[in-house]
Amino acid sequence: MTTRHAVRWSLAGLAVALLAAGTVYFVVLRPVFVPVVAAEPGELRPTLGVPGTVEARLEYTVGARIASEVEAIHVDQRDRVAPGQPLVALDDRELRAAVRQAEASLAAARKQAEAARSAVDKARAELERARRDHRRNRESDEFVSAKDLDASETALRSARAAREGARADLAAREAEVARAEAALEEARTRLGHARVTAQRPALVIERQAEPGEAVQPGTPLLRVIDPDTLWVTARVDETVVGRVAEGQPARIRLRSGAELAGEVARVEPLSDPATRELAVDIAFREPPERIILNEEARVTIRTETVSGLVVPASAIVYRAGQAHVLITVDGRARLRPVKLAATEGDRALVREGLEAGARIITAPGSVAAGDRVAPSSGEGG
Repeated sequence: MTTRHAVRWSLAGLAVALLAAGTVYFVVLRPVFVPVVAAEPGELRPTLGVPGTVEARLEYTVGARIASEVEAIHVDQRDRVAPGQPLVALDDRELRAAVRQAEASLAAARKQAEAARSAVDKARAELERARRDHRRNRESDEFVSAKDLDASETALRSARAAREGARADLAAREAEVARAEAALEEARTRLGHARVTAQRPALVIERQAEPGEAVQPGTPLLRVIDPDTLWVTARVDETVVGRVAEGQPARIRLRSGAELAGEVARVEPLSDPATRELAVDIAFREPPERIILNEEARVTIRTETVSGLVVPASAIVYRAGQAHVLITVDGRARLRPVKLAATEGDRALVREGLEAGARIITAPGSVAAGDRVAPSSGEGG
């Protein structure tokens, strides 16, 4: 082999070696440039979105209290009513007749009681006269026969018995008056039940009877709600309900399109054993113009402020349901399990698993754990 050929082979070998070294560098040793940020202490006030249903805390049925026939219904569905406003009229002809009869019975009983009272006054006067006569006969200085004395004593006993009889009759008549007054009051009360009025501000949501319909005590006439007690009842999972507290602000978006302000009014302490959810009631600040009971709603609750280390939400990856982040350690990507406190938009709050200043890879999909990495141009390492 000539010297020229040896040099040529040496140069070729060197080129191959350089190519192999370059390949090793680019494949094995050259780092992947990745965007990196530092985990910094911070706070989030995250939101919690849950589905719900429009309900009313105070919902009740207006029912008939007497047996009668519906004469008129003065309201319809969606009508708002004020206290004292007429709602339903029932046929009251028989009730009015009963009131008149009770009034007549009371008048007769009072007349008889007045007569019995006069009889008591008369018997009392007769007794006083018999006492005087008997006393005069016993204390007279003149001679009074035994027969006259016995007669005056007999008259005295008779007068006493007459007075007691008059008193007993008066008591019976007064009892009759009391019974007649009670009967009249009952008749008037029943007559009042023929006119059904609103007891409080309300919204009529259903008519359950119509004119001409025969009703019995307890028959439903109207279904109403108190619009001021309207709220959305949402179901919140046990794992996040601890972040919800009374008074927290909320936004309520109804399926019909309206969006209104609200706040958490009540968190029930009882969990559903099947779904492991608790009922959370969100009150409207102002009730919607169009109230639809049982309407679907979406509630966004602004929960309590939480503290931790803030990282980009894009940096979170999940392995077997556990949250992780990729961090840079000594020029390599390392997978670190973390516990999240909350997420809000493009930020996540880590409660455990990281230390402040840890370098977080914000595009974890571009590398794998163990890869050599370096911060992208312009980022600190």
